[in-house]
Amino acid sequence: MRNPEYLVLLLAWLLLFPPAAPAQESDRRQPVQIEADRLEIDQARGTSHYQGAVILRQGSLRLEADSLWVYSQDRRLSRVIAQGQPARLRQRPDGTEQAIEAEALRIEYTTDDGLLIFSGAAELRQGGNRFRGQRIEYDSRARRVRASGDTTDEGHGRIQVIIQPQTRNRP
Repeated sequence: MRNPEYLVLLLAWLLLFPPAAPAQESDRRQPVQIEADRLEIDQARGTSHYQGAVILRQGSLRLEADSLWVYSQDRRLSRVIAQGQPARLRQRPDGTEQAIEAEALRIEYTTDDGLLIFSGAAELRQGGNRFRGQRIEYDSRARRVRASGDTTDEGHGRIQVIIQPQTRNRP
């Protein structure tokens, strides 16, 4: 029998980021809109750097950061890095009422390996469920989550998981 905390966490991660989650099909069909105070594009290197109160929207996905780097190779997105104090991500998965919210000092996604990394005071929330650690990695291809706490925090750097009990509808 599988650990229920693992299943809830895995489900939350699968719903979190569009390239990793089939449940976000409606978001992927929407245009990407980015607002920022400044933008620098280097076409030769395939980079775009957005700075200052950056807001990225695509359907129900909203990403807020102080700085957003977008990397591409051969006109194809390869990596996105958002940094902030903290950077925040919010998305309402298709068919659900509760949004998934995440924050970290750095959020990185690489398309080639399907790896999503939250680092620096990382936290993921949906409803009353919470997952917190210094570094949280989700490998969308292997469907594997790895998390670690901050070992320099004198015992307070452990990961923390809170899973609310499910309520069942009774006839």
